[in-house]
Amino acid sequence: MTTSMLSAALLMHRRGISKDLLISRLMFVYNEVQARNGLVQLTIYPTTKIMNTYLQYISDFIETKNGVIQPLSNSSKSLMMLSYYRNNLIHIFVNEAEIMTAVSMLTRNKAWTTLEEVFEKTMFLKDLLSCEFVLRDTMRTKEDVDKLLRFMHQRKFLKFEGEKVYIDLNNDEELIKQSFLCQQILPYVDTYALTLAFFSVGPAVQIHEEELTYQKI
Repeated sequence: MTTSMLSAALLMHRRGISKDLLISRLMFVYNEVQARNGLVQLTIYPTTKIMNTYLQYISDFIETKNGVIQPLSNSSKSLMMLSYYRNNLIHIFVNEAEIMTAVSMLTRNKAWTTLEEVFEKTMFLKDLLSCEFVLRDTMRTKEDVDKLLRFMHQRKFLKFEGEKVYIDLNNDEELIKQSFLCQQILPYVDTYALTLAFFSVGPAVQIHEEELTYQKI
């Protein structure tokens, strides 16, 4: 699980991150996993020493340049492997990831959205991904979405005030948390979108090169 949390933190900063900021992001993921009663190997906060140990486990997929850690340059497959490790976290965050992805889409061209709209789009995503994730605790009703939105508001992932749901675009912390949740499921959503596009354009379609496909992940 620690390698999964570290990979998730690295994927939040694909262009590179300093060790000091990486330990901060690792602590963020650790705290959020614990807040959802997820199982972790560590019984104490991650430290720089612990982080350095687990960095060795994924050393084949990362590099350090001028004190900045990043996925290997010119190697999209390293992103695939880091995503593979991170995927152990998805079952913990998938419900919130679906909500956050819906909110991000709905507020792309307006300041806020409503609970009703979030519920509708979230259920669409849940239905789309129903064959990908089998969960014991899933969302089925508007009350379930309302309850989880309130939890996300409490954890400062977004704002839920009255019927208004929105993300504070001037709050870097919320934007980082938005990115963390959305990246949990966007590769799956993009796969469905690309598949639909592939079969919709007719016989003139061109197959993407492997490297371009990896960059979509």
